[in-house]
Amino acid sequence: MILIFCALYPEAQPLIKALQLGQDKNERYYKKYSNDENDICLWITGTGPHSAATAVGYALSSCNSCFDNIHILNFGCCALVRGNGDMPSSYDNDATNERNKDKRGSAVAKEPLYLCNKIVNADSGRAFYPDLLLKSDLDEAMIITGSKIFKADDSVDYDDLSNNIDIKGNFDIKGNIDIKRNNDIKRNNDIKRNNDIKRNSDRTSNFDRTSNFDNKGNSGVHTECSFSPILYDMEAAAIYESASHFVGPHQMHFLKFVTDQGEGRITADFVREKAGVACPGVVTYIEMLKKHIASSSLIEEEDSADTLQLFEELHASVTMQRQIRQLLQYATVAGIDYRTKLAELRNENILPCKDKRTGLKILEELRDYISCH
Repeated sequence: MILIFCALYPEAQPLIKALQLGQDKNERYYKKYSNDENDICLWITGTGPHSAATAVGYALSSCNSCFDNIHILNFGCCALVRGNGDMPSSYDNDATNERNKDKRGSAVAKEPLYLCNKIVNADSGRAFYPDLLLKSDLDEAMIITGSKIFKADDSVDYDDLSNNIDIKGNFDIKGNIDIKRNNDIKRNNDIKRNNDIKRNSDRTSNFDRTSNFDNKGNSGVHTECSFSPILYDMEAAAIYESASHFVGPHQMHFLKFVTDQGEGRITADFVREKAGVACPGVVTYIEMLKKHIASSSLIEEEDSADTLQLFEELHASVTMQRQIRQLLQYATVAGIDYRTKLAELRNENILPCKDKRTGLKILEELRDYISCH
């Protein structure tokens, strides 16, 4: 099942028409639209982090499908903070008026649709990284979520905020990142790797380095003389954080189209027009996602023997079983050979574990192994 969340009806209207969705009149609290097969549902959340988080929690808690088979897609408008190829303002030494002119990017975003690979909560400073397992032609961007409308003359340095979390992420099964914890991990565990990066990247200036996370959550250094776009909205981070209580990072997708650069109010008709331009790209992405879900279901059936055996060997609780299921499904889809690791643990008589407490430690070891490959 694919659950689509849009903040506003004008954002959703072209997609509702393209996917031939009909309104569910029985839904009391939110506007909900679904297709005849009921495998695609679109919800109108309302604007802002609180409205978005509440709607996502409500939709998922009232969903009858298995969470392992649910994918979340957030589609909506956003502001352009910095365009593709624009130098961050912190590295601009020109006069203030020139800096303010350049930092926002071009007047009109070149791409009708962006796929978000990094989400930053402007209020808490936490960063999240959806797993981009689908091969898409869409341009990628990071997005910052705030609780107020973005304005071009905002005093907040969003370039600085976007670079503050430029480290290797330490992911739990939900894909969440804790900044303080990861600063410790970076100091204690990534010294050698960062030294290697420094040696290999000395030819480039500091402002040519931006975080580049692959589909396994590993951080690299991007040394092209260009900068990824930075977007701003009021829902993405809230949707991610709320949905992460139910699904993993490989089950969340964020597609955004640009309507403004913080110049002022925009009309519903303009949002609807921009959503219409972006709609074909979203429909194509949804078709890819449907094929991915179908193939993942087949993979899950093939791996059920491994999964059930690991349940027993780790003395897994219900929560652990869900984590194991998601972890092995992710490894299979990403092409990671986890069976070799399991064979080593069995040969060393580590598996099966003697109790659940030991099982938790081995599950963490297995998670680390998969996240590092």
